[in-house]
Amino acid sequence: MGRIREISGVASFYTAAFIGAGFASGEEIQAFFVRYGLGGLVGIPLSIAVLVLGSGLVLEQCKRLGVGSYSEFFHREGGRLGRVYDTVYSVFALTGLGVMLAGCGALARSLVGVPGGALATAVAVGLTIWAGPGQILRLSSILTPVMATVLVVPTLGFIVKEGITLPTWGSHLGIPAAVLYASYNLSFSMAVWASFHDRLKTRGELWAAALLGNGPVGILLFVLSLGLWAVPPGGGQSEIPILVIARAYGPLVTGSFAAILHLAMFSTALAHGYALTLRVKLQTTLETGSATALVLGAGLALSAFGFSALVRLGYPIVGLMGMLIFGTLLGKGR
Repeated sequence: MGRIREISGVASFYTAAFIGAGFASGEEIQAFFVRYGLGGLVGIPLSIAVLVLGSGLVLEQCKRLGVGSYSEFFHREGGRLGRVYDTVYSVFALTGLGVMLAGCGALARSLVGVPGGALATAVAVGLTIWAGPGQILRLSSILTPVMATVLVVPTLGFIVKEGITLPTWGSHLGIPAAVLYASYNLSFSMAVWASFHDRLKTRGELWAAALLGNGPVGILLFVLSLGLWAVPPGGGQSEIPILVIARAYGPLVTGSFAAILHLAMFSTALAHGYALTLRVKLQTTLETGSATALVLGAGLALSAFGFSALVRLGYPIVGLMGMLIFGTLLGKGR
C-alpha cells in the first residue's frame, strides 16, 4: 500500500498542477477542443496519448539522468539549447506564478470584496513548500479528487438534463490544436516530474504515475467538453465558460465552482513556486525558506501587472518547445 500511495501522490500533484485556472474555468477546453467540434472530440484522446507517452519518457529520462530539477533536465537534455530552454521555462513559470497569484487576488475581491487575496495565497504556497515534498503530495492527494468531483458531478447532471450533444461539424485544426495543447502542458509538467521522479522506484511505477496523472485529465476533458457542447443556443455566454453550467444550479454550485477555481490557481501556483524554489536552491547557496521567499516575492511583484497577453503568447512558444523536447525524447527512446 505504501508504494501505491506514493505513486498516487506524485500522480495527484501532476493532476492538481494541470487543473489550473484555464482548465477549471473551461477557457482552455473551449479554446483547444470545443470550438473545433468533431476535430476537438478526436483531439481529446490524441492529446492524452501524447501526454501519457511524453510524461513516461520524461520520467524515464529524469530517472536515468538523476536530475533534481527542471533546470538540470534542460541542461542535460537540451544540448546547446539547454540554457535557452531553461531560461524560457523559468520566465514563463515565474509569469505563471504571478498570473495565478493575481487571479487569486481578483477572485477574492470579486467574491468577498476584500484585498490581499494574492498575498494570502502566496503565504499558503510558501508554507506548503516549507512543509516539504511529502506534505505537498499529501495535500495534492486531497485537493485533486475534490476539484475533480466538484467539476464533474454538476456537469454530468447538466448533460443528463440537456441531453448528450455531440458536434455534427468539425475542423481539422482541432488535431494540431490538441497536439499543441499537450505539448504545452508536457513542457510545464517537466517541473513536476523532474522534482518528484526520485519517489518512484521502478520503470513500472514511472509509467503508472504517467497514466494515473493523465487519466483523470482525459476524463475531465471529455466530460467538460460534453457539458459545454450541451449548452443550448442562447443558453448564456460568459468569459468563464464553465459558469454557464454552474448557473443552471443556482448560487451554491456557482460558489463551489468559484472555490474550485481558487484551488486550481493555488495548486498551479504551488507547482510553479516549488519548481522555481528548487531551481534557486540548486543554483545558489540559499536555503529553502530564503529561496521560497525570493520566488514568491518575485511572483507577487509580477502579479501587480497584467500578463494576459504574455500568457497568450506563452502557449504557442512553450508548446513548440515541448514539441522539440518530445521529439528529442522519442529519438532517444528508439
